[in-house]
Amino acid sequence: MMRYPNLVWAIEKKRLAHYEVAAQVKIERTRFSRCLHGLTEFAPHEMTRIGEELGYSAEWLFIEPKPPKSRIFEGETTAAMA
Repeated sequence: MMRYPNLVWAIEKKRLAHYEVAAQVKIERTRFSRCLHGLTEFAPHEMTRIGEELGYSAEWLFIEPKPPKSRIFEGETTAAMA
């Protein structure tokens, strides 16, 4: 799973491959891939360059996803589960 889904979406919207973005912002492509998958962190200046290249704010591109809240609460059951 990708760590930054907004970044992945923006790359796909521009119809670019990840390695093309890495080359445009002058980041080694294996480092870019490792950062994208959450194995290491992008540096703040890299985030800024990526945002400028893709045309989106770095804050939005690098928001980490938050899973939705569960619809089943502890100790309660729904009709579908009974």
